[in-house]
Amino acid sequence: MLNSLEIRNYRNLKHLRIEKLGRVNLVIGKNNTGKSSLLEAVFFFAKKGALESFYQILSQRNEDLNSEYRMDQVDANVKSLSSLFSNYSAQSNEVVEISVNNHVEEYLNFRLEKIKAYDDLQRKNIETNEFMLVIDFSNHRSYTALLRDPISSLKYFPPRESPDSDSVELVRSFHGLGFSSNIQYPLLYESIALTEKEVTVVEALKIIDSQIDAIAFRTDLKSNQRFPVVRNRTTQRITTLRSMGDGVNRILTIIVAMVNCENGFLLIDEFENGLHYSVQEKLWEVIFELAEQLNIQVFATTHSNDTIQAFTKIANEKQSDGYLIKLRNINGEIDAVVFNEEELQTAAEAEYLDLRL
Repeated sequence: MLNSLEIRNYRNLKHLRIEKLGRVNLVIGKNNTGKSSLLEAVFFFAKKGALESFYQILSQRNEDLNSEYRMDQVDANVKSLSSLFSNYSAQSNEVVEISVNNHVEEYLNFRLEKIKAYDDLQRKNIETNEFMLVIDFSNHRSYTALLRDPISSLKYFPPRESPDSDSVELVRSFHGLGFSSNIQYPLLYESIALTEKEVTVVEALKIIDSQIDAIAFRTDLKSNQRFPVVRNRTTQRITTLRSMGDGVNRILTIIVAMVNCENGFLLIDEFENGLHYSVQEKLWEVIFELAEQLNIQVFATTHSNDTIQAFTKIANEKQSDGYLIKLRNINGEIDAVVFNEEELQTAAEAEYLDLRL
């Protein structure tokens, strides 16, 4: 579990330091204070700089330019990757650094560099004006990727095994789009079917409808896509989950992801999407319990005061390790104010947590 977090030069986070983190962390703040950027930084660290993580982040923000703009591949990659830096220029040598304390100090950093005229590179027909992505992980791992291929298929040079990934599921949602399709939850659900974790998922769905007693996935014969159905305990009627609204689908996405990332991280952007305020307390209760049982550290963001109030209430009732992190933009610099579970109630009563303040 991460006990502290420091981010340098990542997007609009020129230098953000959070001295203390909890097991469940809710990040709040106005627009353009770096809430989603903070989640992305944790994601990069958890993935230990695996090359596919760069594609995942850039594609989710539609920042992977590729060849549709008829740009040179290297130029397109440099332009795409430069969006990850606070103030990138080809001459700046700016480095993104993500440092954490998890009983031992660890860090991940990455930078874009122009290839120098090393003889060993020239012998391998590599032009010295090309750019490369250099990734370092806690002093003992260093990786280099040439940018001549699309970001989705970058490889290390010389060839190396990709860094191991922690058990991480990234739950992302975007306004107007519901929950993100990057969670392949039919496959995730199969991994816990007929186990106690399946019971946990069904119990979570009862937050929306107490009569749900079973869930399964069926395949659409035309599209070959799988979709969830649930059974009503009283009527034995089978209903598609999509017909029950965004809320129950959102809960399914979150809980299925959570039971599949034991000993890892759960990242939830815009927690409130699709959720009526009346169900949020119960969902936070489930999240706090599962985080403790499965040793998961949760990072979520919100724009909603209903979400803040629900989080605050459950964190206080359970005396759980819940931290609320308020990001503020002060003269262009982002900083953080952290409230632990003991301070949350006082802060809420003083309306300090209201996003409008």
